[in-house]
Amino acid sequence: MFLITYRALIDCLIDDIDSIFLLPSSTKLIQTVSIQPVCQNCTTSTTPLWRRDEVGSVLCNACGLFLKLHGRPRPISLKTDVIKSRNRVKASVPGQKKKVRLPLSDSHCW
Repeated sequence: MFLITYRALIDCLIDDIDSIFLLPSSTKLIQTVSIQPVCQNCTTSTTPLWRRDEVGSVLCNACGLFLKLHGRPRPISLKTDVIKSRNRVKASVPGQKKKVRLPLSDSHCW
């Protein structure tokens, strides 16, 4: 059996980690950089959802949906700086029954 000291084990693990995260020509650790995506079609960086085209290029939601619907890139003339929100119907509370509208009078029935 081999007896490995705690320090030797730590040194071994650190060497393995360093060899994985070191740049080939440098002794500095690779830093993870968070790059904000940019649409390859309209160059916007703000969208509620990022999409990809068939090749894998990053597209904003508007350009991705336009491409999917029309089969061609979205014209730059359609680009706007404002993201519009929609007025959605609020979901009903579970357990509540929907109200049924009845006619006001029976005079419309023959």
